[in-house]
Amino acid sequence: MTDPSTTRMPGSYHSARGIPLVQSVEHVVVPTLTVEYYLKWYSLHLIRPGEDPAVSQVFFHHLEDYFSGTCFRDHVPNPDAVRAFTDAHGYVFDGLAEELIMGRWVLESS
Repeated sequence: MTDPSTTRMPGSYHSARGIPLVQSVEHVVVPTLTVEYYLKWYSLHLIRPGEDPAVSQVFFHHLEDYFSGTCFRDHVPNPDAVRAFTDAHGYVFDGLAEELIMGRWVLESS
């Protein structure tokens, strides 16, 4: 079996830790917020495509300026807080990342 952390697809992005980032589309064309393909998340990741593509971390506490409720629990950001952050900045919230975050949020909330 191939280790997914070492497999790079065309147009794929990785975190600073070398972990692939969740992407629901093969080629990101607008700034997109996502998470790592990993069991625990320590931050969100902003993919900035272009001629000189970059990935930067967005830490959970940064969401607090955009959402008045609980912004994160343990290793899971509140999906509503992430949506407020992306809407405020005009970023896209990756669809698959959103579903993964929503599922984990529900599990952590019960």
